[in-house]
Formats: sequence, C-alpha cells, structure tokens
Amino acid sequence: MADDRSAFGMYDMQETIDDLARSRPFRVESDTATVAAARLVWLVAIAGAALLNAPALVSSLTAREPSVSEKLLLVFPWAASAFFGVLAHWFFGLVQYHEIHFYRLKRAELASLKRDRAATASLDDILQVLEDRTKPLTKQRRQVELHIKLAAILEFLTLLLLGAAFLFWALYLVLAKP
Repeated sequence: MADDRSAFGMYDMQETIDDLARSRPFRVESDTATVAAARLVWLVAIAGAALLNAPALVSSLTAREPSVSEKLLLVFPWAASAFFGVLAHWFFGLVQYHEIHFYRLKRAELASLKRDRAATASLDDILQVLEDRTKPLTKQRRQVELHIKLAAILEFLTLLLLGAAFLFWALYLVLAKP
C-alpha cells in the first residue's frame, strides 16, 4: 500500500476539501448574512407600518388633519428607510450567493489539485488555494467583499433613516400646533 501523503502531510486531501465545506469561516459568514437579512425584514416592517399609519396617527395626536406637504414630509423618511432596507436585504442575498460560489470554486480548485497533481502538488500550490491567491479565487473574493461592503452601507443607511424618521416625528409632534 503506497503512502498517500500530500504536501500537507495529511493522508487524504479529500479530508481537507470536505472540511472546507464545513469550515467555521464559511458558516460564520453565511450565518451573519442570514441574521442581517432577518434584521432588515423587521426594520422594513417597522418602516412600512409607520408609513401606512402616519396620516391617521398625526391626525389623532395633533387633533387636526395634516396638509399634503406635511404628510409627504412625515412619510418620506419611513419610505426611504424601507427602500434602503429592501435594497440591503437584496444585497445580503447576493453576498450569500457569491460566498457559496466562492467556496465551491475553492473546493473545485482543491479537488483539481488532488485529481490532477496529487503526487506533484507542493505546499505552496495548496496554500495558494487555501489563502485565495489564485486568480479565480482572488477575483471571486473581491466580488464577495464588494457585496458585503455595499450591503453593510445599505443596512447602515436603513438604520440611520429609521432613527431619523423617529426623531423627525418626535420633533414634528412636539412642534405641531393642536
């Protein structure tokens, strides 16, 4: 029975490939995106509820009917928050798609090393794949990072606009004349 050690010093590179699919970084990144997307659903729901109930709430709290321009001013921050929340939610979906594609590409490159060059693969060849230094992996990693940044910016804008909407409403209700 021949010694099947790779440059890794492991008996089976398949173990390394399988571990990659179950790796903690993949699960953490995937879970983080899922939690952020769920949080955004709640933020959009809050903004949507405020958007639908704004005119009636203002009428009941100020004992007068707000003008059309006041209604638009009161509704705009909630609508903007909901819009950016939906965009952020969509981008978190793209993050998950690109991450899955990235990890599949990484597994395919490791499998290719095992299949095509198991006997000649050097430690540097394996490390290039594991550290995302091959051209396809570098390109895909950049895609993932770009979508993560965009999703985070949109999530921040959603939270910022939601907070601004609450503050704007509080100021309006304090300053509104009954």
